[in-house]
Parts: sequence; structure tokens; C-alpha cells
Amino acid sequence: MARTRSLKDPNLANSTSPLPSQGTFPIISVFYNNTLGTFLPKIPTPQTYLVDVTFIFAIVALIVYWFIYARTTFGYEIRVIGQNPKAARYAGIPVRWNTFAVMAIAGAFAGLGGAFRLMGQFPYYLNGSSFSIDYVGFDAIGVALLGKTTAIGVFFAALLFGGLRQGAGLMQLNANVPSDLVFIIQALVLFSIAANFLPAIQRTWPKWLTFRRKPSLAAAGGDVAVVELPEDKNGNSQNEESTDAVSHVDNSTEEE
Repeated sequence: MARTRSLKDPNLANSTSPLPSQGTFPIISVFYNNTLGTFLPKIPTPQTYLVDVTFIFAIVALIVYWFIYARTTFGYEIRVIGQNPKAARYAGIPVRWNTFAVMAIAGAFAGLGGAFRLMGQFPYYLNGSSFSIDYVGFDAIGVALLGKTTAIGVFFAALLFGGLRQGAGLMQLNANVPSDLVFIIQALVLFSIAANFLPAIQRTWPKWLTFRRKPSLAAAGGDVAVVELPEDKNGNSQNEESTDAVSHVDNSTEEE
């Protein structure tokens, strides 16, 4: 059986050259010791904290996203388009242009995230084989769904997925728990989120695929549910007026 391989120029290297030290971002603890640590208490072992300063840049990017999404007319328009594209089109919102703009902004954020990862994590170079086994991009879909596309929700969802991914190896090494358990947890989270979209998905199904029960107009046993209405300004019960109106309609129907 022939083994298939990915198309690649044989003259090209499998990885890029490492970035110079001037083009990389330091770890937050090291950056703190070199700046604020000159007059504040220093962190004793900064090398044990591997979070780099791109985490701060990510928070800034999240604030920019929140401002665009929640405080601009463009953000309102894309929310309307996401809820109902047809209604947005009837309201005069340029659906195609806004969709193109959203894709462009999303691509810019994705490119920014890739640059942050390259410049902030050791060994500071790209490996060709890592793209086929890395699922960080798919985690972003779950982060967006779990965060309900809100800035604060995306922040905490990203911390959850990032903690699961980074703790998988340590969990298997120290507790002898398979790291694949993390993927099971992520799948359960995504399934629970997808359950909220079932009513919207069912509305797009053809009629022969729907299994909806028609709501009954009367309660079981022939009893009609009675709703108590508040009294009017004169102290009269509105239930009596409603009963008189119904009896009048019934009498007129019998006369006909």
C-alpha cells in the first residue's frame, strides 16, 4: 500500500529559522523584574512562570473587540446580521459588506494571535509538521461558542480551554490520568453548547423531518384553565366582564 505524503518542495526546510532575541517577547515575570522590579519586590524564580507578555497584548485585543462589538454601529449591525440576515437586509443593513469586514477583522485577529505565539513561546520558530497535529484553531471555535461571543465570556472560556490544554501533560505525568480526558471534557462542553442551537436548527429542517406536537388548547379532562385578572379602577372584577363577553358571543352563535 502506497503511503501518501503532503505536497512540499523538497528543497525547502522543514522549519523556519529561529527569531533573534530582539524579535521575541519576554516572560511576564522577567519583564516585571527588569522594569517594576527595580523599585518593587522582585519575583524570586521568574523562570518558573512561563506566561509571556503577549497575554497582556491579548487582553488589549479583547478590549478592542469589546469596543467594536458592543459600542459601535458596526457592532450592532453584525449582531443583527448574526441573529437574522433577512431582517437585516430588509432594514437596509449591507449584509455582504459587513460579512466581508467581519471576516477581514477575524483574519487580522487570527494573524495577530499567530504572531504572538511565534514571538512569545520557545523555540520561536515554525515547524512544518506542527500544523498537522495542532488543534488550537479548533479550540477557538469552542471558546467563541462557550463565551457567547461576549468579551468577558471569551476571556474566561479561553482561560478554561488553555488551562485544560496546558494541564493535560502534567496531569498524565503526575497523576497517571490520560491526557485524552481533556478532549473528552472539551467535547462534552461543546455538546452542551450545541444543545442550545437545536431549536434554531430545527426551524431550518423540512416539514417531513419535524416531529413537533401541536399544543393542546384545553387542559386534560376537558377543564379550561382560568386566569385571574386584576380589578379595574372601579373595583369590578375583569373576570366577570370577560365571562359576560364570552356568554354574549355564545348566545349570538346559537341564534345564528
